[in-house]
Amino acid sequence: MWRRGWCALGGRQHSRAEHAQLLERAGLRLTRVVPTATGTAIVEAKAKAKAKAA
Repeated sequence: MWRRGWCALGGRQHSRAEHAQLLERAGLRLTRVVPTATGTAIVEAKAKAKAKAA
């Protein structure tokens, strides 16, 4: 369902590096990409650790 949504909106597939870049800009880090039997993949990300103030 989600994939159909971004296709209808003119989206495109991104490489792992492109996903990492996009997530980085959102304050997240790419942890893994899980391929599925349907040909799509699940992109997992976590919040980046905040730097401790000195």
